[in-house]
Amino acid sequence: MTQTRLTEPGGIQQPALPRHVTVTGVQWPNLFEFMHVFRGFRLAINPAKIFVALMAIVLLYGAGRLFDALWGPQVYPGEIETYQTMTPEEFARLRETRLTQRRENLKTLFQQASAWDPVVTPEQSAAADDDPRAAYRYLKESYERRFHTQLETAHTARLEAEKSPISALAGMPSPAESEQLERARLATEMMGKIRRARSTAGRGIFDTFLAYELRQFDLMVDNTLSFVRVSPVRTEGDSAPGDFGARPAEADSASVSGSLFSKDPVRLWRSDTVAGCLANMIVTAPKWLFTATGPMEYRPANADTWGGWVKMMGYRALYLASLIALSLFALVVIAFTGAAISRLSALELAGVERAPLAAVFRFAARQLGTFIKAPVAPFLILLALGMALAAAGMIGAIPYVGEILLGAAFFLFLAAGFVLMLLLLGILGGFNLLYPTLAVEGSDAFDAMSRSFAYVYARPWRLLFYTTLSLIYGAITLLFVSFAIYLLMVLTHSFAGWGTSLLGYRYGAYAGVTKHDTLWPISAFMKRVTPINWWAMSCP
Repeated sequence: MTQTRLTEPGGIQQPALPRHVTVTGVQWPNLFEFMHVFRGFRLAINPAKIFVALMAIVLLYGAGRLFDALWGPQVYPGEIETYQTMTPEEFARLRETRLTQRRENLKTLFQQASAWDPVVTPEQSAAADDDPRAAYRYLKESYERRFHTQLETAHTARLEAEKSPISALAGMPSPAESEQLERARLATEMMGKIRRARSTAGRGIFDTFLAYELRQFDLMVDNTLSFVRVSPVRTEGDSAPGDFGARPAEADSASVSGSLFSKDPVRLWRSDTVAGCLANMIVTAPKWLFTATGPMEYRPANADTWGGWVKMMGYRALYLASLIALSLFALVVIAFTGAAISRLSALELAGVERAPLAAVFRFAARQLGTFIKAPVAPFLILLALGMALAAAGMIGAIPYVGEILLGAAFFLFLAAGFVLMLLLLGILGGFNLLYPTLAVEGSDAFDAMSRSFAYVYARPWRLLFYTTLSLIYGAITLLFVSFAIYLLMVLTHSFAGWGTSLLGYRYGAYAGVTKHDTLWPISAFMKRVTPINWWAMSCP
């Protein structure tokens, strides 16, 4: 409601009658610009984008599995975590210890298997020294033979029990039920043995890398949700409700505002903060992949000789060549996928609700080189400047006068370091803006880099606010989507399971539980998959 004043001819102002205004709607995104971020979920659930992203995931996963098939089991449990906290020398010594333990543990498993399986030969046991993949295959075959032998024994015991005049006492399971329970026990035992043999032999490099990245992502989501709660930060000596006495120093919270980032430099690479998880995903795991995996730590017995050195370097070079090939393939797939999804989002924001995929793919193919160069160019520039600075620092190695020359020109080194700092800040803040810039503007890689970095320097606080808001919004959205998928799984599992039971197929062949639970174990909330006991689905 508003009021206006009218002026009479004599110059006297008279109050006018109030005028009522009815507000039928408010464009909140125009009033609060940050609310545009909340359109992200609606943009993300576009079926075309989901299809493109799913195809990229399938291609990358298939390439990674092929990489693991070429290199075999190379990783012991907890390898990346130990690499994160140890010096290179300590990590190398631990690897030698773990490899010795692996050989001894595999030999122990072979000795246990040979006690009941005459097929196990000394030649197979010797594979534990040279080929863990073959050792795992031999152990798995031995466990399967014993499994089927025990099933035949259980079936024979059932037939003998059914011939007895008293085949079942009151309150006791019948012979058929006893056999079913024995099958369930044997299937569970079989699964445990095979999983233990696989863990002893080692996991694949890509498999370990993927599991670590997913685990860090899950922890990042958990830390983000903790940050949303804004839990108070406790220092050393404080105790929480239910604690008896002071909290130990290792359990102290050194994060700012509940798990966002750490104020303790020792904890910068821990997984108890959002920044730590991001650093592990972007730096720790890729660094381990290129510098500290089994092939890169490979050292033959005669490494001190010329022939041993050539063998070692050839093995490492072959690994690096295959890893670079995998990385280039991943870069191409991600570039094409990012180009297509970014273009679809740009067109949708421009008002084109259903952009033709053929045109989007043509755009992605035409600009593929630019989308490949854009994320790589900043790091190459940073590396080139860093190497130039390192080369200039070699003047300090000149005897006697090197220290004087280095001190006299040190202000130039500080200036170069200032340039490197600006470039790194631009990469950290503007890296996620490269693909949207290319998709909207259609410019080249350097123009996209300059535009993205310029936004970082011109709007640093706005960028920080939007990044934090997007992180929180993404975590909450993921929580909602996970809950929706969990409901989908539970409802489908429950009703399909009822139908399976009503049709008379209640139990799996060897499972001891319902057939549907055997084929598809229901996952818990916020868990991706539940391991399937494949041996519980075999037929007698």
